[in-house]
Amino acid sequence: MSITIEELQNEYNGLLQRARPIPHVYRFLTERSDDGTPHVEIIGDEYHFVSTERGLDLFRKSFGSKDEILYEMIALDTFWMGVDFEFKNRIESLDCRRMIFAKQLELLNLIDPRQPRRKKVAAILATAENPMVYRVQGAMAEEFGTALWMRPLLSALYSSQITLRLH
Repeated sequence: MSITIEELQNEYNGLLQRARPIPHVYRFLTERSDDGTPHVEIIGDEYHFVSTERGLDLFRKSFGSKDEILYEMIALDTFWMGVDFEFKNRIESLDCRRMIFAKQLELLNLIDPRQPRRKKVAAILATAENPMVYRVQGAMAEEFGTALWMRPLLSALYSSQITLRLH
């Protein structure tokens, strides 16, 4: 059963407040802005999360449930909160994604303790597919996807009986 855009917005605002966002930065838009900022549309019984720029759809994700679109929106917001946190607390010798993903998982856990597991999988895949290369005293050192910092995440995944299929 579909809910109104106002009911969806109220639920989104309530969830996001658990993460204590920066006031007036995170908005629930219902109309296209054509600057790449995502907005929400409800068409029939489907929820759409859409980003447009200069009249073109950059992405359009469709969902059959309000929980799925809310997760998608909150995941995007918490990612940008993680980026903001990393920027303010930067450690030059550390892959910035570590801090971003860790903060995002922390915020997702504040919002709904069931949600971080989904993002752990995404964090593992992102760092495994795109290892970070460092300069260490003039030499190059590469961090691979199975680095030490990922082992707790992998352990958590395996203990949760999650199956990953890589194609």
